Amino acid sequence: MQPIHETFDVDVWKRRFPLDRLRAEARAFVENRAREDPRDAASPDAIERHVRLMSPGGTHITSPGHLAEILQLQEEIAQRACPMGEGTPADIFVWGLGEPSHPAGTKIGGVPYWPAKEPWPTDDAGNAMTFLAQICFADSRDIVGYLPGDVLLLFVPGSVGGSCDIDGDPDGSPVRWYWQPLDPSDRVQSGGPVSPLDSGSEVRYMFGLTLSRGPKPVFEAGGSR
Repeated sequence: MQPIHETFDVDVWKRRFPLDRLRAEARAFVENRAREDPRDAASPDAIERHVRLMSPGGTHITSPGHLAEILQLQEEIAQRACPMGEGTPADIFVWGLGEPSHPAGTKIGGVPYWPAKEPWPTDDAGNAMTFLAQICFADSRDIVGYLPGDVLLLFVPGSVGGSCDIDGDPDGSPVRWYWQPLDPSDRVQSGGPVSPLDSGSEVRYMFGLTLSRGPKPVFEAGGSR
């Protein structure tokens, strides 16, 4: 089966965000700030602590740039022959803007991977719910094992343009989730009456791309910074 998610070239992001440049920029920022604002004047030790704080640390991933930083840090550790512990295969998504090329792909907002002949999900009062996101596990079967379906869709009460309650509305209507199998036939072609962008809100469609795992367990991610 062909992969559902698009891929991106992580080497491109490594070249865009090399550690040496990022570290130099962090040091320049801290030292310039200390020179330009006397209130920020500090001891050399304090400046070094600030530089380390501003330098790449691999503490979070919200873009391919962050992923590139983490992969480079891992490479540095490996070159020093430092033990990194046992790896765990994982698919980590970083979001890009727009719709994925495959309608079943992992995304936030947009058109759900929903059968056209099935009624649109409603809350306990019969009101149409808002499509929030979907997570496609088809490319991760080797690490997640059995699941009730291939795509998990999440719907929430209300509308994004009005009052969209992820935790449940005051009447107790919960978030609804539905599993769908991979089936390209008979799918909705538009977001329906409660599609986030149709509501006039500033919510933007986002989708995940993946980096193919290598022979050793590594992270997967995607999107744009």
